[in-house]
Amino acid sequence: MKKIDYSHLRETIYTEVLPNGLRLVMIPKPGFSKVYSTFATHFGSFTNSFSIDGESYSLPMGVAHFLEHQLFESADGMDITSRFALLGADCNAYTDYQETAYITVSTSRPLEVIELLLNYVQTPQFSEQSVEEERGIIEQERSMYMDRASVRALMGVVKNMYATHPVREDIVGTKESIQAITYRDLKFAYDTFYHPSNMILVIVGDISVEEIRNLVVTNQEKKVFPPRGAIKVYFPEENACVVSQTSEDAMDIAMPKAVMGVKLPLISTLGINGFQVEVILRMILEEHFGLSSANYQHMLDNELFNTSFSFNFYLDKTVGYLYLSANTKKPHEFLSFLEEIILSIPQSNMSPSTFEVLYKATHGSLLKSLNSLEAIAHNIAEYQLANEDFFAIFDSIRGITLEDLHRLDHCFTKDAISTFIIKPIKS
Repeated sequence: MKKIDYSHLRETIYTEVLPNGLRLVMIPKPGFSKVYSTFATHFGSFTNSFSIDGESYSLPMGVAHFLEHQLFESADGMDITSRFALLGADCNAYTDYQETAYITVSTSRPLEVIELLLNYVQTPQFSEQSVEEERGIIEQERSMYMDRASVRALMGVVKNMYATHPVREDIVGTKESIQAITYRDLKFAYDTFYHPSNMILVIVGDISVEEIRNLVVTNQEKKVFPPRGAIKVYFPEENACVVSQTSEDAMDIAMPKAVMGVKLPLISTLGINGFQVEVILRMILEEHFGLSSANYQHMLDNELFNTSFSFNFYLDKTVGYLYLSANTKKPHEFLSFLEEIILSIPQSNMSPSTFEVLYKATHGSLLKSLNSLEAIAHNIAEYQLANEDFFAIFDSIRGITLEDLHRLDHCFTKDAISTFIIKPIKS
């Protein structure tokens, strides 16, 4: 077991790779009342095209999410959440682009909770019948999800930006892919991606490191997992330009919804690491669109948005984009103003004092996340599965300078911008 002290963060992390390949990470947080556990696999909605030991395979979109649902099946029909409730714990799960995670939160009996978490994920009970029964539930979930204007707008602008990357489709999959998913697909996906060597267990809270380590090691020694071949996931190459610069849709809503996307180059082409890119993007967005910015005040004064103005970005090694959205009575005027600001970013010059304020605010926000067991567990799992150290982000951003903000100037071009508007259905 390896112990790493991050003295400047007052954090200590214990890590170990077990003989079967499972990565175990423990972060003691003395004085916290809860223990938060995340058991995650590096298998998400992006994992559709891949090879195992050089042999190519493909899966329908939405398999990772469908499989997440199926792992809540039990042999005796008792809901897994009820078993955790008997131990005084909550459990949940989520599927993301790059991972699927199973989560527990407990205030007592943490060893029993962790063992139950390991056992239910590693002893699947789904069947051909349960797959057919779940299909309709997932289709309904997708339908409800797509009835939200914010979701439809974001997906619309992402499809405008990307031609073939799986980010184009919802994590749940499409109507057609959900119908196409079979028991055999799910079993193959489970055997391939739920091997311990593709998974990580992160436990954060007021814990005994030795007790938990002994529990996990003993639990894993009792189980046999067949050898797993080398996996390589494939992603289609994308043009730097968007596919379509604008499109529209209509829904039963009271006010138009407008969203702008900016397609970003791959991190590997930017000359700086992903941590630094994230921080620079946060600072740029906050400077130009934050609550205290002149642009935000201009939009308020000119009633360019009504409610829900927001901005954010998604970034990983295979894809990246910014998005800004709002409910607005003036969608075209709103989007035109956003485009004007986006295209002006390369010519803007942030003052040293503004840089200092935004840098401290961004750094402070990251530090604040260390007070959340959930945020720590989620970030540790996500970054470790990508073979990166979440705590290293704090060292990585120390050297960011005012000049570094201009490293992304070439990203803000007309060809990288796309817009999507959802208009109310006229009665």
